[in-house]
Amino acid sequence: MQTKPAKISQWADNLKYRKTLITAGAIGVLVVLFLILFDWNWFRAPVERYVFKKTGRHLKIEGDIKVALGFPPTIRIGKMRYENPEWSKEKQMASVEDLEFVPNLRSLFGRVIIVERLRMVGADVLLERSKDGKRNWVFGKSDDPEAPAPEIRSVTIDNGVVRWRDGLEDLEARAEVRTEAQDAQGRPQRLPTVIVFSGKYKDMPFSGSARAGSVLGLRDSGVAFPLQARGKIGETSFEINGSFVDIRQLAGVDARVKIAGPDWSRLYPTVPVPLPRSPPYSIEGRFKNQGAQYAYENFKGIIGGSDIGGTAVFTPEQTRPHLAASLHSKILDLRDLGPMIGIHSSGAADAGRGTVSRGRGKAEAPTARARVLPKKPFRLERLNAIDADITLKAGQIRRPEALALEDLTATLKLAEGTLTLAPLNFGFAGGNIVSNITLNAKQDPIVTHAAISMRSVRLNKLFPTVKLMKESEGAMGALIKLSGRGNSIAAMLATATGEGSFATSGGALSNLLMEFFGLDGGEIIKFLVVGDRETAIRCGAASFDVKDGLATSRSIVLDTADTQIEGSGTVNLRDEQLDIILKPHPKDVSILVVRSPIHIVGSFAKPDVSVDKGGLIKRLGSAVLLGLINPLAALIPLIETGTGTDANCNQLLATVESAQRETVKPPSKPVSKKPRK
Repeated sequence: MQTKPAKISQWADNLKYRKTLITAGAIGVLVVLFLILFDWNWFRAPVERYVFKKTGRHLKIEGDIKVALGFPPTIRIGKMRYENPEWSKEKQMASVEDLEFVPNLRSLFGRVIIVERLRMVGADVLLERSKDGKRNWVFGKSDDPEAPAPEIRSVTIDNGVVRWRDGLEDLEARAEVRTEAQDAQGRPQRLPTVIVFSGKYKDMPFSGSARAGSVLGLRDSGVAFPLQARGKIGETSFEINGSFVDIRQLAGVDARVKIAGPDWSRLYPTVPVPLPRSPPYSIEGRFKNQGAQYAYENFKGIIGGSDIGGTAVFTPEQTRPHLAASLHSKILDLRDLGPMIGIHSSGAADAGRGTVSRGRGKAEAPTARARVLPKKPFRLERLNAIDADITLKAGQIRRPEALALEDLTATLKLAEGTLTLAPLNFGFAGGNIVSNITLNAKQDPIVTHAAISMRSVRLNKLFPTVKLMKESEGAMGALIKLSGRGNSIAAMLATATGEGSFATSGGALSNLLMEFFGLDGGEIIKFLVVGDRETAIRCGAASFDVKDGLATSRSIVLDTADTQIEGSGTVNLRDEQLDIILKPHPKDVSILVVRSPIHIVGSFAKPDVSVDKGGLIKRLGSAVLLGLINPLAALIPLIETGTGTDANCNQLLATVESAQRETVKPPSKPVSKKPRK
């Protein structure tokens, strides 16, 4: 039982505690009343002075200041204007009819002020960077790029305009922003922010529209917001549907992106990947970023007449930007590869036709001679701008009927200005054409080394449009090694030095075809009547030396059981001219033979095959003169006694041993003695 003094002491403590609570409550009520009744406009002048002291630029507050108490509080300020730094041509950086923001109270004790949310109504904001790198959003008298700036984590703009002017990137843009909270039926909009933008980037105009969530992140807020946009950059159109965490830094991106245009090389430098030229294209895929990497995943589309798909990953933060891509195509149109190496869609690098001058509208004089080899230069600055690892697989190649290309596998590597295609593998006539090509773009002109091998090419598929070749058997191999200098394919070949060799052995050819080569009228008539037969291929070889763009034959021989064909001549890669002569030597006795050398001359674009008129006239003239004496004697000059002999195949093939190694003989098949119908 407590004593009376103890009770009195306890009562006194309780009374003291109650008085403290009452006093604290009263003070709290007074503070709340003060905050409610306080005229926050008193802070106008102190805030204006403080901003000028810290930034060196004037802030003019013309509207009322109101504070909604809470943790954190919400501050609302009426109309105000903020001036630009002195170096800007425009006096005013921003004006706003109504500004509402929520500060991060903890940041007030640190060096950086953080604004959690910022809402502007009727705003006109200019974000500007000068050619020497000064930025108007760096708020410090020294304009030190490292000076601390308020961190605005998210912003909402209603009925406002944001302008961006960047002297370093040669960019000028304007975006009109408004909020549509409800649709026509009064339902809440999933994407209430409407943005209409336009501008110019490196003299390339762009425009479009977008819809976004209610929050547009200026810096990494950690909150993803949805965005739908469509527009055009030059002649390139794009559509975007996805979400972003930081649109300015393209951070936290996960969006479907569709892009289409006349030539994807024109995306550079808007897209910092120096792509080669292309025909018109349209592709769509998923664009994502993880850390410093940006991926365009599982995209599909068309380029020219070809389908294209794959995944590409771009890494800009390395010492050199890097692109890794894996591409595939079910059907690749050969014409679509042309623009990448300087060939027009017509298939010729220079068609030799008159063109219309864009500037004056007058037809230019046609070129003196049609050209085939691509003359359009590679862009050295692009080859030195990025590193890359790219693979391409095409299951089928759409090509002219006369060209026996079948499929394609290519591996491209670009490292510090050196481009390597190793291998570039075309399926060709049942075999392969495998190339290892290196272009060193660190030098001007580009230095090129190429090793090209033709492996196991089937003679019956080599010329698909020549009916007499379809029943032929046998395989051919080749090996070509060239080095040259030049910034286009034409220039490289015009300076090329190296060698080339071709070989074939075994199998069989159409006898009728060989008689046509020998201009043996008697044998041609016989085989047309009784049917064609096969003649065995004993061996075939051709070798060339190449120096300064001129390929000169060392030997050209095709030896069959029926005929031996010898040849010689040159292939001028500089002037794109052919000068080859073939001399057939039939091995059998026949009549009505007007055998004469065959010339292959003219340009690559329009080669001409003709018979040596001198020898032909001599034989026919002799026949006519003898025919005046005795009609039967007229046949004497047209009788072939079979002067052709068998070639020494072992010795002949030894001269093209490297090409012979690329020849894989087909299964042995006895030469048909029965006529083919």
